[in-house]
Amino acid sequence: MNLTDVAGRVTGVLSSRFLLVAYLPVLAGALPLVVLVWAGAPGREPDFSRAWETAGSLGVGESLVLVLALLVPAFLLQSLQLSLHTLWREGPPWPWLRRHRAARWQRRREALTEQARLPADFPTLTPAEREAATARAWPAASRLRRRFPPGAMPTRPTALGNLLTAMEHSAGRVHGWDAAVAWPRLYSVLRDPARSLVDDARDALDQSIGLATVMSLCAPLSLALLWPSGWWTLLALVPVVPAVGAYRAALRSATTYAVTVHGAFDLHRFDLLRALHLPLPADPAGERALATALCDLWRQDFPLPAGTRYHHDAGPGEP
Repeated sequence: MNLTDVAGRVTGVLSSRFLLVAYLPVLAGALPLVVLVWAGAPGREPDFSRAWETAGSLGVGESLVLVLALLVPAFLLQSLQLSLHTLWREGPPWPWLRRHRAARWQRRREALTEQARLPADFPTLTPAEREAATARAWPAASRLRRRFPPGAMPTRPTALGNLLTAMEHSAGRVHGWDAAVAWPRLYSVLRDPARSLVDDARDALDQSIGLATVMSLCAPLSLALLWPSGWWTLLALVPVVPAVGAYRAALRSATTYAVTVHGAFDLHRFDLLRALHLPLPADPAGERALATALCDLWRQDFPLPAGTRYHHDAGPGEP
């Protein structure tokens, strides 16, 4: 079996999500480091013409070995996906720094809350004045609702953490659902196109977080390779630019992901009730009561209210 056969077998079992979320970020971070090594780092000033000659002299087998070698850190990145989400949501693992950053976001939330507040004499204003006051308050109110958890909940230390916490609290809440416990179950019954929209948004979020992580690690590694090279060490700052850009892309992807999750609750929550063989509620109040009871069951093992009956579809030949 030659290397081409090995590569074919390996790539055959790799999912598109793995390639998008894990392998491409690792490739983007590893390529500059490999080029620096080919250029003579560490220990001398980099000669990029030498790197170009080295790259051109690689055979097919050597190229495949290099490509396959990147699978190891890519698999590691994928296995650490949940930990990376926690890191970028909660910030560095130093309590004092997290408290400081959370307090800063709390001040921003308070400022937005003040901007979103309507004037005390709003009921007595003329229609034109009320419309103008609403137009002034609406942008702040919209940002407050989308980017921060409710006032009763503490702010998170990062923008991404606040945005995702806001989604987890608000998605499905108006219908009585607690997204933290209902979402894993609702996702199981999603149908296209809602499922595809959710998957695409989540993949974009995970890819951005992975790229931000890899580029953040690439910067100090590049500095270590370039340290004895004089002014060439400034090249170590280059990975900082895509790291910042990837984090900003993660914020935009998280916003899109939040919209798709809200839409999934709005359009497919009754599919979850059908899958649970529960009768569909007749009105919003009944839905909120049933959704609250189900979330209490999933969160705290509270039994469903007495008298709850299942609704089974009739099978073939049955009345």
